Amino acid sequence: MDRHATQTLSTGPEPWSPEALALLQRAEAHDTTAGMERVTDYRDADCPVIGVRDEAGALVGAYACVWNAQQRNLYIIAAGGSVPGVDLTAVMLMDMEQRAAMLGADFISLQTRREGLVRKLSRQGFAVHGVILRKLMKAAQ
Repeated sequence: MDRHATQTLSTGPEPWSPEALALLQRAEAHDTTAGMERVTDYRDADCPVIGVRDEAGALVGAYACVWNAQQRNLYIIAAGGSVPGVDLTAVMLMDMEQRAAMLGADFISLQTRREGLVRKLSRQGFAVHGVILRKLMKAAQ
């Protein structure tokens, strides 16, 4: 059995450190905004970073979120990380749901173009709420 499979992971607020930013920027490889938004755009906003640390204290994952009180929506800006043998998405999702419940959220939302993540989150109660269409114009080529 992988030694990481049974380890305890902890979540909590993190500073916008280079280490956390590197994990968050992994999501930019699957950007849904055609480069119009970057993780760093949220650095100075009211956008907390929640880190996932392993037993040794190493930062192994992170997500950034924005709370919209008017819409009662916890919007996930980006998430990234990995731990061999551990479903880090499930770990972060549990934390997101706890955070959303504490805020009194009606929704957790995010954008992705990763089909596997859509399927995985659909099994956890998420539903596709819209589709982004984009047409490449000749002038942009």
